[in-house]
Amino acid sequence: MAIRNYQTTDYPAIAEIYNASKLDELKFEECKYVLLPLDQDAKRRSDLLSSTIFVYGTNKIKGYSAVAGSRIQSLYVHPDYRGRGIGRALLAFALESIGGDATLQVVKSNAPSKTLYRTYGFVDIEESEVNYNGMNVTVNKMLRRQ
Repeated sequence: MAIRNYQTTDYPAIAEIYNASKLDELKFEECKYVLLPLDQDAKRRSDLLSSTIFVYGTNKIKGYSAVAGSRIQSLYVHPDYRGRGIGRALLAFALESIGGDATLQVVKSNAPSKTLYRTYGFVDIEESEVNYNGMNVTVNKMLRRQ
């Protein structure tokens, strides 16, 4: 497993992964969303950079996760590297770093991600609306009790 702490020089790779992956989590929605690149999304960029970030990859970063307290702030794997266990490895590493109860937010219609989270013991506890690039999207807050 090649997971390590984020370094500021990793930012371009992180932004590339985010930009290549963000709309995938919204692809099951009825509405058509337009990508707001990470560099232009001040809130998500700030939330990410104020978190503890872990990256997967030695020579090339293939995915990352971010933790803020007991919350998994984000988890993305570059589309070219999906299906290889990278998301599972990053999720397990993030949960280990939290060491107790953990929460996360996921787009309600994103069944593949929700299936992964459920295999790690997460359950839906709340539903709300968030705004992405001027459009609302329904999300579920999920909880995993330790």
